[in-house]
Parts: sequence; C-alpha cells; structure tokens
Amino acid sequence: MRLKFRIILNVKDDVLRDIIVDSSTSLFEFSKIISDQFGFDSTEISTFHISNENWEQLEEIKIFKIDLWILDMDVFYFFAIDFF
Repeated sequence: MRLKFRIILNVKDDVLRDIIVDSSTSLFEFSKIISDQFGFDSTEISTFHISNENWEQLEEIKIFKIDLWILDMDVFYFFAIDFF
C-alpha cells in the first residue's frame, strides 16, 4: 500500500511537498526522504509527533542519526526508546 503525506513548513511563505511512500517505509527512511525533498541536512535530529483527531500533539518521536553507528534504524529506534 502507498501512503501520501503533505509536509508543510511554517515559514514566511508556506512551503509544502506531497510525498508518497510505501507503507513498509521506516520512520528513519521517511525522515531521510523529507530531508532530501527540502534540502535539509539529513544528519540532524528529526522530530515527529503523534496527534489525535483534533491535531493536538501527543507523543514526540525523535530520530537521532548517527551514520557511523546505525546499520538498521529499527534496531536503533527501539534502543533509543529504551534509552530515553
């Protein structure tokens, strides 16, 4: 299954991108795709939020990208959750 996301940067003039990914795409891969689409430094920390039906931010998910140490983001993600 394919998933479509609309990413909006809230800057002086809103910038948006529609991104379509496969449902098997990891959050780490999705973060890299977003960075590439906007020209961001993909080694920076990425933050995602889980929201409710009213778009209120609930849980924050941070992705730390340490390219020298990470071979499998899913393993690192679980490590990060346990660590913090």
